[in-house]
Amino acid sequence: MRKLIAAGVVLVAMLAVGCTGGNGVIGSPNLDLLNGNPGPPVTQPSSNTALFHPAAGILPYPTDLYFAGSTDGTINIQPANALMPNQAAVNALDGFSVIAPIRERFGGALDPTSFTAASVIVVPVTTDNQTKATTGVLGPPLTLNVDYAVGLAPDAQVGATILEIDPLHPLKPSTCISGGMFLGANCKTGTGYLVILTNGIKDASGHAAVPDSDYATIKAALPTCASISDPTLHGVCLLAGAQLQIAGGLGINPANIVLTFSFTTGSTTDTLELLSATTQPTAINANPTPLTTHQVNPALPGQLQIPVLVTVPNAASGHPAPPAGGWPVLIFQHASYRNREDMFAVADSFADNGFVVAGIDLPLHGIADPADPFYATAANPLYAGLGLPANGSIERAFDLALISPPTIDPTGSHYLNLTSLLTSRDNVREAVADLITFERTLPSLNLGAAGTIDASAMHFLGHSEGALRGAVFLAVVPSTEVSTGTLANAGGYYSQLLVNSPSFAPQVNGGLAAAGIPAGSTLYWQFFRDAQTVVDSGDPINFIGLATAQHPLHLLQVIGSTPQPPNCTPVAPPQGCTDQVVPNISTQALITASSYGPAAAAGTLTRIARPATPGLITPNASGYRAYVSFINGDHGSIIDNVVPGVTAEMQGEAISFALASGQDMLITNPAVIEP
Repeated sequence: MRKLIAAGVVLVAMLAVGCTGGNGVIGSPNLDLLNGNPGPPVTQPSSNTALFHPAAGILPYPTDLYFAGSTDGTINIQPANALMPNQAAVNALDGFSVIAPIRERFGGALDPTSFTAASVIVVPVTTDNQTKATTGVLGPPLTLNVDYAVGLAPDAQVGATILEIDPLHPLKPSTCISGGMFLGANCKTGTGYLVILTNGIKDASGHAAVPDSDYATIKAALPTCASISDPTLHGVCLLAGAQLQIAGGLGINPANIVLTFSFTTGSTTDTLELLSATTQPTAINANPTPLTTHQVNPALPGQLQIPVLVTVPNAASGHPAPPAGGWPVLIFQHASYRNREDMFAVADSFADNGFVVAGIDLPLHGIADPADPFYATAANPLYAGLGLPANGSIERAFDLALISPPTIDPTGSHYLNLTSLLTSRDNVREAVADLITFERTLPSLNLGAAGTIDASAMHFLGHSEGALRGAVFLAVVPSTEVSTGTLANAGGYYSQLLVNSPSFAPQVNGGLAAAGIPAGSTLYWQFFRDAQTVVDSGDPINFIGLATAQHPLHLLQVIGSTPQPPNCTPVAPPQGCTDQVVPNISTQALITASSYGPAAAAGTLTRIARPATPGLITPNASGYRAYVSFINGDHGSIIDNVVPGVTAEMQGEAISFALASGQDMLITNPAVIEP
């Protein structure tokens, strides 16, 4: 039996939460400086000088000085600077990235061995949302090589002149939510970080770092700054004075400090948390049809609904009737450049274990072939009476035909939009908004004689981009709504996922090169730095700790064999290769970040190693937060059955994990799992 569903999934336009800012204009751009600091030095600095000239626009990045002149609490980098291709998008944000690199340029080549915990210090602080002054300390300085790493920027043109600080897990975001309410104008305090650089930093010749002339002038004018007549530098002096007071309170001798700067982090989770708190279920209509999935694909029995696909176990599954409380449900989310029909690949195995399976398309994805039997159009008799428009389809890609008109563009062609990063950000957040609405609507689904849905037994399985969206979704819905989650081939730190992906990087790099942003250049790294800042509020790395704090979670990754076989490329990779789409480094970033949520160590994703024999693993009454690494298979193994033993193991783990509410898991094929 099968039903077709037309669901009113709400498409939500989301705005970043803004706070209040300060006044003034910082600097003017000069396009000759390729490190992103917009202006030239007044005089040629020595190689050991930490460059800092606010009036010329020579600044570290990020810095709250870039809020100067803001009237709405968003970043206000002015004027237009060709070295910041994403400047307009960054200027729409209320703070800086919690994971992107932090940079300061020096006058010449540096000695990276001098970058120590005593010479490069990062302190969590509070900031005033009106003035952007640092107002207090949130905790001890971060720990080098645990919380952050320091090295030389990889930019091809600048030698060893840029000191780069890389967070090793997400920093603490700002928030304007208190008690579940948005504070608006009453949001007075931001979360930020104070960076302190000392003369322990050495240049390549061994000379100790020195402050630039403007920063030296500031230090000499403290505590009153009265001797500085320039209004811009006077304002910067007052901010620096507060920073140096904090440094002194930490026992750092101000005489040894060559530069301080602070930045306020963005409100990464506020929008989706508020959205989840207010989202209500929508109407859902169904048409029964006589079709089974065997008629679509002889390998798969079940039930289908469109644009929501829903499979219901039939008599052949061994579950001819629902349990007394209704059917447990698996929500499936497909990968990018795929569509909802991928759900068929897991429908059989889950139906055999008594699950209804339901899935929707990601935004700007869907069926692109009008001849497909489930193409959602009024002309398709399967949709009779469901109120579809007379013309066109209700596919989520809008039947766009921009690539090779009049042929409909392939699914997902316009989802990742590097020319409009705010659009990309809202595409990924829209996907989460849709999952929230879908999940809350499913319990009202009337399956007729096939039974009802058990709202207390809902589970999630996402693949690739669907798993990335799932990590965010599970962070903002409680365990009372969704019991467990399985994330297959997920990753975090979106910008670095693209840079390091064997599948995505060539395409992305080619597009950027065509736009005058060659790979490896400063412009290239600044593009991705700012892209990360824009997508922070939809990046799973900033949500995974919230997800593991609320739900038992099961993550699957393909790491391949050691050593790797030759010819590991995205096109037909041999067995034993690592994931060729989502690189393992991005999955590891997600695993690392899981330790830094509200549950701390209790939320950490821990590895389940190959057991000696098949069977259930040791039960965990609190529910597992765990990952399994596969030495065989590929990026698509959860659905593609190219290596049947791997697909069966992955799906079997996901099924047993859901059946046990995350407290146990069955491993039947240990040979494909990392020891």
